[in-house]
Amino acid sequence: MSNPLDKLEALLHQHPHIQYASPSSSGYAELREAYILGTEARPLAIVRPQNAEDVALLVSYAVVERIPLTVRGGGHDLFGRCFATGAIAIDMRDIRSVHITADKKTATIGGGILATDLAGELGRHKLATAVGSAPTVGWVGWATHGGYGPFAANYGLGLDQILGATLVNSKGEIVEADELMLATIRGGGGSIGVIIDMTIKVYPLSKILGGVIVFKADDLGATLSKFTEGYQQLAVPDLPDALGIQQSFVNTPSGKMFTAVFVWSSDDLDLGYVWLDKIKSLGTVIHNSVVPTTIQAWLDDSGKFVPKTAYGGNCSVSVRSFTDEVVAVVAEHIAKMPTDSATLFSAHQLRGTSAAPRADSVFGARTPHYVFEFIATSSTTEQTQASWAWATAFRDAVRQTRADNVCSFTYISLTPPSDANYASIYGPSWEKLVKIKNQYDPDNVFRYSMPQFS
Repeated sequence: MSNPLDKLEALLHQHPHIQYASPSSSGYAELREAYILGTEARPLAIVRPQNAEDVALLVSYAVVERIPLTVRGGGHDLFGRCFATGAIAIDMRDIRSVHITADKKTATIGGGILATDLAGELGRHKLATAVGSAPTVGWVGWATHGGYGPFAANYGLGLDQILGATLVNSKGEIVEADELMLATIRGGGGSIGVIIDMTIKVYPLSKILGGVIVFKADDLGATLSKFTEGYQQLAVPDLPDALGIQQSFVNTPSGKMFTAVFVWSSDDLDLGYVWLDKIKSLGTVIHNSVVPTTIQAWLDDSGKFVPKTAYGGNCSVSVRSFTDEVVAVVAEHIAKMPTDSATLFSAHQLRGTSAAPRADSVFGARTPHYVFEFIATSSTTEQTQASWAWATAFRDAVRQTRADNVCSFTYISLTPPSDANYASIYGPSWEKLVKIKNQYDPDNVFRYSMPQFS
């Protein structure tokens, strides 16, 4: 029996424009590096397709040879699922084009584009779309599993931007997604195929007000309580859709800090400054970096708070509101947060248009809520266990707060596979998603995608 790698290399030698690295290649370690370090997965080869035909070739070959496949968009999967031992890893990052329509209402983007590159290209045309807060995240992977971020109240979640898609299916065929497939992609990620490109909504926007407000936090509980109470008062009757706030506790050389990422996604910057002053009034400000800027520049600045790589992982829980009980739990556990610079806590809010029920996706969390992200990453392997113990204890303590405030669902991108209850995450859509998976990928070719099917 011939070596699987030898056979794959023989195929790739017939297509010399397709770059790849095997475990013996000098570039293998660099291509294998992703956000989460320390995983033991060693792909059979990491392959960099240049177009849809290359991806179809790889999928067809893998199916015939019965070799597992993984897909890397940006490489920020928090649980290392973009690689698997013995699998062909399809690294999509060379497929990153952006084509904007003449009416500037939609754009077709490559399946491997990173958030910062998409924001930059749209910004050159004074356009925008929803993005998260990390620049090097693969946009397609982020969007197809939900896509929370500070633009959600204004534009919707990442998945709400998706109008069309081209993918390579489980037979290795290049197909245009029909409405059923699109509903699956909107929340179900790449579970039925490798996404080659997407047509997405774009919006006119010249500049944003963006940056980080840092509040004095000598008393963590009092700082969070004052901010939360004031923020809830501002929300009556409604916060403007253009306002996006992401609260975090981070470690700095000066100690633990309470921060609020501020984004105003409207060209009415005068009104944005009014709301900036309102948010600043919710505590004692010791630093404010909010300025008129582009989305790409804001993303790149936000990325400075996130390490390029880290060890460990994340866990999560969702709550309907910051009750006094929840605030007390957060304050207690932030005081215990390990001091590693890669360890932090963040809260993503879902409100406005993004929280409205929709029938054109399998996404199940369509109600106002906060996603609590317990970032249990660390800069060294020695700190990993302490960070993970802190994060899981924090998560479990929030779970024990008032039951009617704790959501049954979690955010799949932040949920460890061992903790993922797909029936809760997707709600009534889970049975539908299982049927669609069985219809379009009965042999589970894309078994490493999220969600995972047995």
